[in-house]
Amino acid sequence: MKRPAALLPVFALACLPAAAQTNAPASDAADPAPAVSPADVAEAALRDGIPALAFDAATNALALAGDDAARRRAFALAAAARERTAAPADMLAWLDETVPAALTQEGIPPAADYFRARAFAALGRHSEAVLLLEPLAGGALGDSPLAAAARRDLAYSLGVSGRVAEALELVEGAEPENAPAALDLARLLLADGEPERALVLLEPLCADTNAPGAVAAPAALLRAISLGETGAVPDALDALAAVPPDDPAVPADVRSLALAARAVFLARDAADPATNALALAEGAAALAQSPAAKLDCGLTLLGLRARAAGADGGAGAVDLARSLVAAAPDFPAVPAAVRDAAAARLAAGDATNALALAELFAASFADAPDEAAVLRLRAKALTELDRYDEASAAHLRAAEFAAAEGDAEARLGSLHEAAAVQLEAGNARLAAATLETLLAADPPPALRAAASLLSAECLAEIDPPAAAGAFLAVAEEFPDSPERAAALYRAARLVAESGETNALERAEALYAEAGGFDADARAALDALASAGAPPATNAPPAAVPSVSSVSSVPDPDDEAASARMRAAATLGTALVAMKGGRFAEALPLLDNVAATPGGGPAAEQAGALRPSVLTALGRPAEALAAYVVFTNEHPASVWIPDVRFWRAAHAFDGGEWSDAADLLAGYAAEFPGTDRTEHALHFAAVALLRANRFEEVGPAVRALATAFPASPLLPAARFAHGEALTRLLRFGEAADIFRDLAASGDADLATRARVRLGDCLFTLGADAPERYAESLDAYRAALAATNCAALQLDAECAYKTGRSLEKAGDPGAALASYYETVLLPYEAAPRASAAPWYSRAVFAAAAILRGRGDEAGADSLLSRLAGSDLPGAEEAARLLPRP
Repeated sequence: MKRPAALLPVFALACLPAAAQTNAPASDAADPAPAVSPADVAEAALRDGIPALAFDAATNALALAGDDAARRRAFALAAAARERTAAPADMLAWLDETVPAALTQEGIPPAADYFRARAFAALGRHSEAVLLLEPLAGGALGDSPLAAAARRDLAYSLGVSGRVAEALELVEGAEPENAPAALDLARLLLADGEPERALVLLEPLCADTNAPGAVAAPAALLRAISLGETGAVPDALDALAAVPPDDPAVPADVRSLALAARAVFLARDAADPATNALALAEGAAALAQSPAAKLDCGLTLLGLRARAAGADGGAGAVDLARSLVAAAPDFPAVPAAVRDAAAARLAAGDATNALALAELFAASFADAPDEAAVLRLRAKALTELDRYDEASAAHLRAAEFAAAEGDAEARLGSLHEAAAVQLEAGNARLAAATLETLLAADPPPALRAAASLLSAECLAEIDPPAAAGAFLAVAEEFPDSPERAAALYRAARLVAESGETNALERAEALYAEAGGFDADARAALDALASAGAPPATNAPPAAVPSVSSVSSVPDPDDEAASARMRAAATLGTALVAMKGGRFAEALPLLDNVAATPGGGPAAEQAGALRPSVLTALGRPAEALAAYVVFTNEHPASVWIPDVRFWRAAHAFDGGEWSDAADLLAGYAAEFPGTDRTEHALHFAAVALLRANRFEEVGPAVRALATAFPASPLLPAARFAHGEALTRLLRFGEAADIFRDLAASGDADLATRARVRLGDCLFTLGADAPERYAESLDAYRAALAATNCAALQLDAECAYKTGRSLEKAGDPGAALASYYETVLLPYEAAPRASAAPWYSRAVFAAAAILRGRGDEAGADSLLSRLAGSDLPGAEEAARLLPRP
């Protein structure tokens, strides 16, 4: 029996109507209406979707019940309400605590078994559920409404347990023409991987326009899932439209499962789940009521969060995974979902949270069938985080698991991964020993070729003179494998570096054998011949940029001069690559230069350049490590000012505002005479503002003004000072700065300053109303600037103009301003930057209209906003009168 591939909720559908059914007697319309009992309250609260109130009322009814019938009814209501809000494990604990203590009366234990079976099913423990449900479906519940529900639940648990024929026979034998029976049959067929047969049953139900919502909505949901499983995703999305997301007549669980299904279908073919798919899944999780529906919606949401970028993924996926593990640790889909989430985060480059998910799996699921796969994921995440020893241990542990399970291929793959990590960590001898174990096990040809090449790389670290022969042996042993070319290139480089007689000719022959020559390959070898330098990278020569040959070959006996010249020649190649933006080519060249013994100034400069190249390649952690290495090894280098400034700029670009401020200020103090000092002082002030260190911004700006009184950066720094003063609530001082800047020669800065001047004056108007007129002038001056629209400030200034008019006591002019300068322009030409101000103007104008008694006008404005997807649409809808 297979679960639908999209992790869509089939189980929850089996649990919808039965739990709320009771055996309350029918009332007689001719008699006076009876008093509302606690049980009646519980029943109504369940119907209206208020399970907490229902549970309290049912518990009260249970305490007051005077006969067995009342107790049975109260217990069924209490259990149904508890099931809506409790995780399955908590439901079992409640049943274990409640039933033996107070509910031994006739009829209660079978009802308790029914709810206990449902909790087992929600946890994926279907064999235990079947054992409890079989006697209940066979008559232990008598004519109670729970008896029919028990038959439906038994059919589902039988089906999921693999006993499909028995499940179908049970449902077919019940009421084959009945709509609920058809839903059950479709559900079982879908769970058994037969969506086409399920569609045959569902199409008539969905075509029946008179079908009640309790049938139509689940039928539409199951039909959509069936269509999705057959690959007809557009049709599935159309079918889901038949499940209204906000219709209270449709059970909340059905609506939540429909939202979850829609989210899965929308994100199915997306590399990164669309924002609306995530929003749908989050809405589904919030709407679900029963534990089963909550679990299924949570699994769907986890799958989408794990693939999401930014704040929607990462830590959010980890937190959700923890909650799912706590709610249903025994449900089979949960460990699989955590495993898949770890793989998705690793694929997204988020090694930190991938590791957290892998460790959550290891801590939560002992002896899980996916444990070896998760160990491999954990190892890869540890490798990405440069925790090589732990990564190697994890790969070796995964190899042990695979051996215990008899999976020889997985074991050998894990050994290969372990060896690669060990070599990357600098432990070539340990890697060689691991590879020896791997190769002794007679791996498949492809793996043997890869392992042999890696073994030769280990030898290159241990015994370089012997490694060339090892690479040649790999090329000879595997003439048709991808490793052949790589082995020949590596052998060629080692031969070229050997300094033996005819080394360059032999290297040229190996390069030719590996893949032939083009212009770049020829230029690289020409440079090698003229400068005496080995190729700078393990990649094929085509990846090495051309360099100009030097006119003379250094004296081979002068090793120091030769080393300096080789370093200088390779550095020149690296600089050419950097200038062309080919940083991936530049990095191995710089590494080669920096590692050249006796490389002289070129080696020192290469070390200074490495942090910036690593940053350009998106490897910030390695860039910082390279910075530390350089500053430790060359504290007095002429390149120290450059790398210190790079470190400060790196912190600034990375949003490390407090560190950036300190580093920039430190640079300015340590190197007052460089051409970057002026910029350092300016950006230090900006960083202090963004770090919320507002008191320090003023001194930083004054330091810039003292050192560089004519600096063109000073106005922008003063703007930052003004912003800091507003955060310190010193609006008068800030207004003075913005007033000066409004008269500056920088048109863009002057316009922004006028807006901020208006904001300060408006705030000061709370204590001095005359300031509102001044703020009005400031905003109007900003609006009159020719660059106001280009700076996307026109809608903001227009709204704030109306606000100032209101505060100045002229609501009529304010209304005209809002309408004419914000609302109509936006509706004629919508743009994202103006949307927030449009929304605010709608609320402000509507408030003025309501104050005048013009409810229709206010509602007209609010309805336009409520019918949009703009900020404030929900609030606008709330303010409109209900139909």
